[in-house]
Amino acid sequence: MKLRTRTLSASLFIPGNTHMRQRNMRVVIVGAILLLMAVAFFLLMLSVATRSNDPAEMFRTVGSASGVVGGLALMMIAGGLRGKRVDH
Repeated sequence: MKLRTRTLSASLFIPGNTHMRQRNMRVVIVGAILLLMAVAFFLLMLSVATRSNDPAEMFRTVGSASGVVGGLALMMIAGGLRGKRVDH
């Protein structure tokens, strides 16, 4: 019975194992664009918040929104760089 592993690091050291991972660059590019958009949105709102009636509440809302988008973007980048398993 042949032992099969599911992780990339363990599969690299088994002789004759041809499992590789293929990066998904489209997901990485979209994640990078989303990250840049989140940072730009936050920086743009810095100038708008000073003229707001309640700048503290506006910053909480803007920070939450840009934080969520930035977090999703980072996970897209990490997932795209990790790639998917390709059997040869």
